[in-house]
Amino acid sequence: QVSPGDFRQINISGRKLFEATHDERENGHFNMIHALEMLYDGMMTDNKDSIRKAMGELDHQLEKTTSSHATVGALWNTLENTGSRLNAEETSLRARLSKSQDADYYDATSEFKRTETVLQSTLMASTKLLQPSLFNFLQ
Repeated sequence: QVSPGDFRQINISGRKLFEATHDERENGHFNMIHALEMLYDGMMTDNKDSIRKAMGELDHQLEKTTSSHATVGALWNTLENTGSRLNAEETSLRARLSKSQDADYYDATSEFKRTETVLQSTLMASTKLLQPSLFNFLQ
């Protein structure tokens, strides 16, 4: 899932890669495993026709594998581009959210200093008013 409700395929099935489709079978092709078995048997029995047929099928299977590899690469590029786009959108959204919700440092610092000055003045005034003297002690 790359975004809410947006799903992307990230693989191809092994059956699609290794087994012949109906159209391929009609054109005389068969699956990759069968071609490898035919090549092995042809090499063991020194059957040149079997080896040629297996090699021809393996060439077809190599083209099919290359095509599947390109498909997976295209899917990967699409996901990478979508990820980059989503990261850029997230950064933009965070910046806009920060602009609307975060404190303004200059205003916050000014208000803090103003409040600190008032507190210091109040403390100094109260210290002078409450200062005990000998005259206050005698009363």
